[in-house]
Amino acid sequence: MLVLAHRGNTGRALRENTLEAFEAALADCADGLETDVCVTADGEAVLFHDLRLQDGTPVRALSQAELSRRVGHPVPTLAEALAAWPEAFWDVELKTADVAEPAVRELRARKLERLVVTSFLHDLVDRLAAETALPCGYLLAHRPSARERAALLAAPGDRAPRKVVCDLDVLDDRLAHSVRSSGHELGVYNVLTSDEAARCAAWGASLLVSDRPREVRGSRAARRPDPGRRRRSS
Repeated sequence: MLVLAHRGNTGRALRENTLEAFEAALADCADGLETDVCVTADGEAVLFHDLRLQDGTPVRALSQAELSRRVGHPVPTLAEALAAWPEAFWDVELKTADVAEPAVRELRARKLERLVVTSFLHDLVDRLAAETALPCGYLLAHRPSARERAALLAAPGDRAPRKVVCDLDVLDDRLAHSVRSSGHELGVYNVLTSDEAARCAAWGASLLVSDRPREVRGSRAARRPDPGRRRRSS
């Protein structure tokens, strides 16, 4: 199973979704990185989780530079992060439909071999899977009804989403079996311990997203041998 650092979190006191957090995660214990992508007023796909600041200002109303000033630290673009670690596995979560165009443009330009584009916006995932060659996946935070399960877990075609990434809190034997038997790969997020990782392995999960990748790895948490060394410009 691949273990991805959720927003670059590894239990260290580092700001999430920053280049410093990603570098620490890859140097320490993670196979790859999960990150959130929003769009700014100047059309940049940036790595930021919330759609609004604490005062209610939409991220969409600010430029990247303005957003960075408002939050007190540099907010990286998707382009910057992908250029720094092109060999890492990336789980790029699209927060809104309007970030899809700049994000997909950047992902296509990079021609990365190890990534998945995910979203809770399942119609958006369907569209991207049909229109692009990018690997896509549904994010699932609730236990689906029978009707939802039938729609989400239809046998994937050549261009259909092939991953379903579920919150551990809603995953059980039945749902895991439904995902796997339909031909999709199973991913799990909100995994925090090695015991939870073992449960996911028993369900056949291929990808875990965690705030604590070292704990999830348990005895396998030895320092990783340069899994995604950052490429610095000269």
